[in-house]
Amino acid sequence: MIQQYRTQQEEAQAELKQKYERFSAQKGGSPNAESVKQLYEKVDELQLARAQVEEELEDQRTLFSKMMLEKDELQKKNAEIKDTLLDAEKLNGELKSSIAAFGGSTTGRQSELEKRVLQLQDKLEDRREKMMKTREVCPIHPFLRGKRICIH
Repeated sequence: MIQQYRTQQEEAQAELKQKYERFSAQKGGSPNAESVKQLYEKVDELQLARAQVEEELEDQRTLFSKMMLEKDELQKKNAEIKDTLLDAEKLNGELKSSIAAFGGSTTGRQSELEKRVLQLQDKLEDRREKMMKTREVCPIHPFLRGKRICIH
């Protein structure tokens, strides 16, 4: 985009220079006020076009930044959903094994219940650790992600 603008600007300058040289050759001297006025108008048009291109470029940069932030948020939500799904699948498997154990002998039930209690205790400890980490990490400010400082 910028390269295209620069090329257009260079072409316009070359065209103006050629017109000036032709005019000077025809008149045999310096150009008149009307020709100078046209040159200034052309320069003003080019400066306006440059300003518009710069403004458009800045708008596109801003839009790109917003899109990248949204992409990061979506990736984070996707990872959280995958974690939740994985936890649900684990829980489903554990419940199936518990139900199967209840159908067996009393010693089998007892050992299965002890295993289940240990699993639940481990899961509880993991959840506590995750909760402590989320309290330490600032979830609102995208530029502070991963930092252990939260200003809100």
